[in-house]
Amino acid sequence: AKYDIAKEALWALSNATSCGTDEQIKFIVNQGFIGPLCEFCKGNNNVKATRVAIEAIENVLNVGKKMQEKRSSLRNQYAVFMEESGGIEILESLKGDMSIPKETYESIRRIIRQHFDGKEQREEHKRLGQLKQMFVIPNLNLYDQNIPN
Repeated sequence: AKYDIAKEALWALSNATSCGTDEQIKFIVNQGFIGPLCEFCKGNNNVKATRVAIEAIENVLNVGKKMQEKRSSLRNQYAVFMEESGGIEILESLKGDMSIPKETYESIRRIIRQHFDGKEQREEHKRLGQLKQMFVIPNLNLYDQNIPN
């Protein structure tokens, strides 16, 4: 009975992530949705429910990405929440499961590639480099200046 209740809650919340507004999804995430969503995928033998959970994860991360771009943030906060809840390891484990359908496997690969492959870190370093250039005074090195006595 407990699993059936969790599965029904998953369906309802997954529907909210696919049909809800960004603000509604933000509210759901702020209620602690990401951790339990990732945990639901772990050790779940119901292929359809796992697929629904993966779709919800992707929807949430996509909203987080939009928020990141809107705020010019360095990181997708929802991806950070997922990292902190062990979600990456769960996705990697699922990706290695030969029994999952190809469509689910492809979704997991896309999630990992778009949200966790280090691209964000490369973008972060690029932005930091641009910021540094904005505040550098060309040809000024205080240690190599010829200062008269």
